Amino acid sequence: MRFLYPVEEGAIGWRVRHGATYLAESLTLGQAIKHARQAGQEQHERTGAAVKVELVIPEKSLPLAEYAGASVSS
Repeated sequence: MRFLYPVEEGAIGWRVRHGATYLAESLTLGQAIKHARQAGQEQHERTGAAVKVELVIPEKSLPLAEYAGASVSS
């Protein structure tokens, strides 16, 4: 399973989303990036799942952080 934390520009400032839920809104870009990275790292530490944090801007997404999923040994 993979989790995604997009950082998006809202009507007033920047916001962090996880699925359909906004975790934080009305932030500066720096605050939003920091919040998304922290939330993504915590999700990865709790679940061991892969997590990606992206900055969503018109026409593309820029990767900000990626936490790999748990390794599987054979």
